[in-house]
Amino acid sequence: MKRTYLIGTAIGFILLMGLTWFIAKTPAPKADGPDTAAFWGATLPYTQGKQQPMAQHRGKVVVVNFWAPWCPPCRAEMPGFMALQAKYGKDGVQFIGIALDAPENVQRFLTAKPTNYPIYLGENGGSQLSAALGNKASALPYTLVIDRRGAAAGSRVGMFDEASLENLLRPLL
Repeated sequence: MKRTYLIGTAIGFILLMGLTWFIAKTPAPKADGPDTAAFWGATLPYTQGKQQPMAQHRGKVVVVNFWAPWCPPCRAEMPGFMALQAKYGKDGVQFIGIALDAPENVQRFLTAKPTNYPIYLGENGGSQLSAALGNKASALPYTLVIDRRGAAAGSRVGMFDEASLENLLRPLL
């Protein structure tokens, strides 16, 4: 009787340990990404001053980048963004820059270093829009990738290198 009890206890212990291991190794379900409704509802001025609805980009893979001319990592990632816009624009990818600085500073920067994607002025609500889209740290740069259905597909606080971003974009095409 004592031996049966010990064997049963050992088997129970082994099963419990196996279950604990399985639970520990099972990835937790991913939390939903940022709610993109704030982006689709936004209307921002283009650098030339005309208000533009962000909803005009629905149906595309949209890469939204919050940046500022005074931000070194922001400036460093822009050539990679331009290369990916040139490479995947025909496939429905649209990069969008939202500048969080005074319009004259943004215009001065873009005169010296033009981009091949639109730059909008975040003006007074840009920081709040960035936070609503998942940038809880209020850091720059902040990039959000939105899939064709309009849902968040990935984001990054800090510099997004070209290769990493391309790896995120390819499956969304």
